[in-house]
Amino acid sequence: MSVLVVDDDFRVAGLHADVVAQTPGCAVAGTAHSAGAALALLERAESPVDLALVDLYLPDRPGLELLRALPCDTFVLSALLGDPREPRPAGAEPDRPTAPGRHLGTLREQGFAEARQGWCSASDALVAALR
Repeated sequence: MSVLVVDDDFRVAGLHADVVAQTPGCAVAGTAHSAGAALALLERAESPVDLALVDLYLPDRPGLELLRALPCDTFVLSALLGDPREPRPAGAEPDRPTAPGRHLGTLREQGFAEARQGWCSASDALVAALR
């Protein structure tokens, strides 16, 4: 599964890219620090991106607006404060994981055992683990 990471904070983008890279069956398609950069990366991609991990707060365009423009499955990672139900109508998940060790362990324990047995796709497993 090819995953695009979109976050304006290069440290957070790097953290999520590291988790994706360490997850069996997943590969980082690229990282982008703005909506424009994400869309440009998708246009230049040699193969389709399966999933985009998108921050809600980007410097050039709201993350929720970017979600609607992306041709792949999406998952929102944000340190959103306020009403956690707000982003859900656009298919967003309001919580951002906090520790890379926790992410990787969760990916392995919760999602990829099922994915290996054919019960869910790699993207479903990654999304479940990042929740």
